[in-house]
Amino acid sequence: MTSALQAAARYHRALTAGLPLAGTRSLADGPTAGELLLESSLARAMRPALAEMYRRPIEANLATLAAQDRDEIARSVLAFYRERPDTLEPARSALARYARQGFEIGGQMGLDKLGLPDLFELSDEHIEEVLEAHVARLTSARRSAELSVAVTTAEEIGRAVDKQREAGLSVADMLPALSAWVLGRTVIRSARIAATESVRTTRWGMVWAFAGNGIRGVRHECALDVEQRCNGQCPALCGTEYELGGVFHPMRGIPSAGQIPLHPKCRCWYSPLTDGWVKPALIWTGFALGLLND
Repeated sequence: MTSALQAAARYHRALTAGLPLAGTRSLADGPTAGELLLESSLARAMRPALAEMYRRPIEANLATLAAQDRDEIARSVLAFYRERPDTLEPARSALARYARQGFEIGGQMGLDKLGLPDLFELSDEHIEEVLEAHVARLTSARRSAELSVAVTTAEEIGRAVDKQREAGLSVADMLPALSAWVLGRTVIRSARIAATESVRTTRWGMVWAFAGNGIRGVRHECALDVEQRCNGQCPALCGTEYELGGVFHPMRGIPSAGQIPLHPKCRCWYSPLTDGWVKPALIWTGFALGLLND
């Protein structure tokens, strides 16, 4: 199968898997079928990956952890991840796979928004490196790493063990109690991570597709249920316009405080500013950005 046909097949599967939600549905009404499929698939992949991240350090070192305070427990768990990087590999692999898929779905959404009848398939090495760096941050076992799933997991283990100790449980009694807690946390956190990361990568894809096809600015748009869904950050930004940071780094034009998602459950998106825009002779569909200047 040629790469173009593979791209078509992927996009077709993504956008038609939730057929009852497809058709004329717009982002203002809620997530598209492709977004819903991406989110649910990532959540399923993250559940066993997160379970490993909780389970392995607890089972290997619970007696030691039970004698430490919260901060020491978090540091010990992060040290465990660094010594046994295979513990983080399932999460890293899932996040990397779905980051790419999210970017491609977002890129296609961007082309569709611009009325450009083509298929989006990412093959630009620079963007692939950006996605890889983001996944590396998400799975970093360094305490200073922002957004790190590993750091959050280590801190949660610290709080959970501390709580069991305060309740007077012995190490032997802690293990089944913590095992039950892990089951619940993996379900809740996998859903939250999937919702956040699927929105992040699709919006990145949209913005890059806009910039790659000559759009110089975007507007922050809010979902119809923004007042119920958001915690006050998004309504204030609705309608805010940003000048993009160029073809290679378009997101640099949007300050960190305005980059979607702004919070868990955020469903905002960016619309292109098309005043004076002319459809490009060469449509950018995810190929090497350097070719646009050739």
